Amino acid sequence: MNFNFKQLEAFRAVVEYKNFTKASHALFLTQSTVSAHVKALEKELGRELIIRSSKKNLYITQDGYRVYEYAKKILKQCEEMEREFSDTGEKELLIGASTIPAKYILPKRMASFLTEYPDCRFVLDQGDSDYVLDQLKDGKIRIGFVGTKKEEDNLTFQFLCQDQLVMITQNNERFRGLKESGTMGKELLREPILLRTETSGTRMEIDKYLKEQGIGQNHLHVVAKINDQEIIKNAVMNGMGVNIVSARAVEEEVKAGKLLAFDLEEKKYYRTIYIVYHKEEKFTWLEQKFLSNIFQIDDVVL
Repeated sequence: MNFNFKQLEAFRAVVEYKNFTKASHALFLTQSTVSAHVKALEKELGRELIIRSSKKNLYITQDGYRVYEYAKKILKQCEEMEREFSDTGEKELLIGASTIPAKYILPKRMASFLTEYPDCRFVLDQGDSDYVLDQLKDGKIRIGFVGTKKEEDNLTFQFLCQDQLVMITQNNERFRGLKESGTMGKELLREPILLRTETSGTRMEIDKYLKEQGIGQNHLHVVAKINDQEIIKNAVMNGMGVNIVSARAVEEEVKAGKLLAFDLEEKKYYRTIYIVYHKEEKFTWLEQKFLSNIFQIDDVVL
């Protein structure tokens, strides 16, 4: 057989995008070139991999899905080899992160790393924790940073740092009085509350905390479920309800007097931020340097 890297790359893209046009855009190739690569691969294997309908829809055959799994593995190894031995001087770090590490932990670390390795280039994909794990499993990123741990057979979760969770409220006379009297955040769980959506790492940790407190979802007065943390902060500022959030995310607003922050417990309450990667992953020298740099930073671990 005489198939090549370009044919496998084109076929993988078509399967993943379910569309020749989108695949061609992603690969910076013409649609006709992508189509020619796929046809050449089918001819070489002697199998129909994609069924093209008259309505521009396409269907992946059973053989096509089998070839797709092989293509993913082959291309991943080729891409790893290319990164490992690239002598262009331009090195990429493909990472993904959920909201808190993406906004409040990684920027400072990336900037510090670039001073030592100026030829490095970061590609940071941000989403909720479930999104980051999906990107990692699909091979779209190499290293993930998430705020919750899930049971995943093929992934390793490694402790990075602790992250305090606090209850935030509007800064008004009533809540100022409660804070001055020593009220704990857990005592405000009967207030109207805003929550992140279920796929957020912060939300998953909140659910764990509520379970520890013996409080079910039906005992909360949930007024909104919102995916964006900035929207939630603005909603709390305007008196819509309270929210449990990372202390890092509201540090500036609390200092400016825009919000009040209550410790959940007298001894405070922390969740863990994790680095996550494939168990059998073989890191490039640059990835190893970056991870080593992350763990050497004192101010990451609270």
